[in-house]
Amino acid sequence: VPVTFKGENTVGLSFCEIQNESLYKNLSGCNSAYVFAVTSGIAVDRLIMRYSKISPAEAMVCDCLASSAIEVWCDRINGRINELYKTKPRFSPGYGGMSLEYQKDVLSFLDAERKIGITLNGAFMMKPMKSVTAFIGVKEIK
Repeated sequence: VPVTFKGENTVGLSFCEIQNESLYKNLSGCNSAYVFAVTSGIAVDRLIMRYSKISPAEAMVCDCLASSAIEVWCDRINGRINELYKTKPRFSPGYGGMSLEYQKDVLSFLDAERKIGITLNGAFMMKPMKSVTAFIGVKEIK
């Protein structure tokens, strides 16, 4: 998506404006950004819940493995983009004081509920739990 800079610490994206100093600094020097969402899916949440009733230790291991898997997936996306462009570090709602409320705009823009089943609760936490949304600023083509 195109990135514009508006006023004090406000980043304009094609689908919303975000006022956050950390994101503003992260995307400075970029004229576009990739926006993405990934999830492990609801089956992983169910597996963690099942193990939490049987064995807290196994639930913790399963939770850690799921967190690691989703992080690896984000790193793979980041790596593919880095093959083509000079980029800024990945940045997600919740980082650097950025409100989780922006999850609503990101997920709506990506049509993530219909496409991959990510929904939000009243506190803007995603379900399935092992889900990530992020921005990767693009500086220039390599």
